[in-house]
Amino acid sequence: MIFTEMVRRGWRFIPVLIVLGMIIVEVISTVRNGGRSAPEAPGSPIYMRGCIVAVLRLNTTTWPQDIAFCDNNTVARVANPPDHAEIHYVPLTAEEQQAMRTLRDAWCAHPPTVSAHNRQDPTDDMGLRCTDSYTVTQFKIPHTALPSVLQQLDRRLPPLRF
Repeated sequence: MIFTEMVRRGWRFIPVLIVLGMIIVEVISTVRNGGRSAPEAPGSPIYMRGCIVAVLRLNTTTWPQDIAFCDNNTVARVANPPDHAEIHYVPLTAEEQQAMRTLRDAWCAHPPTVSAHNRQDPTDDMGLRCTDSYTVTQFKIPHTALPSVLQQLDRRLPPLRF
């Protein structure tokens, strides 16, 4: 009897109000981030789809960005999260292809670790697909210790406009 009375007085609208509240929270969150979804937090899992075999998540930029390496020997700079329409692709040179292949093989065999003396340095996240599966080997690397091929590609890729 009491439950029937509550339903008659408007309790049936509670699920609708909950959904509307969730939509309002998402809209406010998106507006606060300049129309973009919130970036993935440093250290959060890196997901790879399609041709992507390696991702360098640059946590040291104003807005986090990813440099994604594809198995078709191209590299792209994308916003993190990738809901930003602007993506810059460049082909890898033969030297860059070889350097990335060597680096990926070495890091897949023995991922680097951040040593105690440099934990205060800003770090970027690196994710590698080391096998044919979509299992990702992920680790942190100090931004100041990025290998030269990664620094070179970071400079060569055009910046994103936000």
